[in-house]
Amino acid sequence: LFFLGYSGYFQSPAVRWAIKIARLIAIDPAVNLTFAMQAAGFVLRHNKSLCIFPEGERSIDGEAKEFKKGAGILIKETDALVVPCYIAGSYRAWPRTQTFPNPRPIKVIFGKPCAQNELREAGLKYKAQDDYEAIALGLREKVIALSRQ
Repeated sequence: LFFLGYSGYFQSPAVRWAIKIARLIAIDPAVNLTFAMQAAGFVLRHNKSLCIFPEGERSIDGEAKEFKKGAGILIKETDALVVPCYIAGSYRAWPRTQTFPNPRPIKVIFGKPCAQNELREAGLKYKAQDDYEAIALGLREKVIALSRQ
């Protein structure tokens, strides 16, 4: 399992070791977006699992934000199956305003695997500008549905 995460969280020397141990592909849209997307695509094309956080950041208020188009790009260009998941309790366990997490229970809810076509169809009803945006919107819809379980 590999992770795609914002490089800004790993600037501290005390935390940089986590990049290799956690098999993290660090992404900074202003610096290495193309390289990070290529690395993530390489992982997916070699049938490895990749965990992404499609909002690109932790929520300020606990509500789901817009999913970044990069999720749609990866899904469409690699034709990867997607297992949507929702992490219930994550906002209370680790609010964005805190450096360290609180000892609170969380629950991970996994959805059914989805192909890009299913996600695109779900996202098209939101007047997406292109397939990438439609896929990201469809994925967001699936994750929000999981939050209601």
